[in-house]
Amino acid sequence: MRFKDITNENENLISFLKMQGLGNIMLKLYARDNTEVLFSKSSNENGISEHMSIENRMRGIKKSEITFVITNIMKHSPDDVSIVTSSNNIIHISYPKSQTHNGNY
Repeated sequence: MRFKDITNENENLISFLKMQGLGNIMLKLYARDNTEVLFSKSSNENGISEHMSIENRMRGIKKSEITFVITNIMKHSPDDVSIVTSSNNIIHISYPKSQTHNGNY
């Protein structure tokens, strides 16, 4: 499985999203077939936090895709992150792990 870094192909979107954030933020966009991934990493006085949103408008996100992006893009174990599915089937992954979500998917 391979996700292509398409950050440079979406400079306007990246600039817009960076203006919305607070503090120091790094944004990356990845794509594979119809699956898109937005990865953000920021730091502030509380430390470093990472967030990833995964979307596929044609089908549900596969468990293998979730595991791949956690281990290969975020560089974490699935046990160390929180995973939440929104009502529109977008997968949201956060690190460090939230106390309110158990990370199961």
